[in-house]
Amino acid sequence: GELFQNKAYVSLLFFGLLLYIATSCEGTFLPYFMADAGVPSERYGIFMGWRALLEIPFLLLMVRLRRKFPLRLLVMGPPLLMGLECVLLGLWAHSFPTMLVSCCFFGLGNGLLIGSSLNYVYELAPAHLKASAQAFFAAVSSVAGILGNLTGGVVYDAVGAKGFYLLVAGVFLLSFGVFALTQRKRKNVPA
Repeated sequence: GELFQNKAYVSLLFFGLLLYIATSCEGTFLPYFMADAGVPSERYGIFMGWRALLEIPFLLLMVRLRRKFPLRLLVMGPPLLMGLECVLLGLWAHSFPTMLVSCCFFGLGNGLLIGSSLNYVYELAPAHLKASAQAFFAAVSSVAGILGNLTGGVVYDAVGAKGFYLLVAGVFLLSFGVFALTQRKRKNVPA
């Protein structure tokens, strides 16, 4: 009960729900996007490897970034970067090279997310509830993955590849908006 009375933590859970729904949709349906773009499926491993490689810069810079920026600002970066990838997939990417350029933003965003979100959960939770706070955040991300996969397939079939990724970009932007609006209202949120 005490954990869910923490409004900053509850708003982070809503943010996480939206963010991980979008993340799940984005990743699960990439092979279908590639097929629709005429990109051979054996290039999927190259795509995912390149994207994972781009997580490293923000992970290596996390200590410096935390010295310069509050964690709540760092948490707001991933949905913008990941959403930008989806906008590019929806409006611009039509070949493997353009997909590789687009995925750079997701890789950077995911590196920033890994380095900032769990640290932010840790800082928001009271000392005696830190493990529980991490567990609930992980549970929300798991539920979001299920919801994203269940609804994503129906939406992908209904609107096609380009429209689907534009909608996913909208969910990323919505998650950013939820987090940004809830942060503006409180001044005593941990940095």
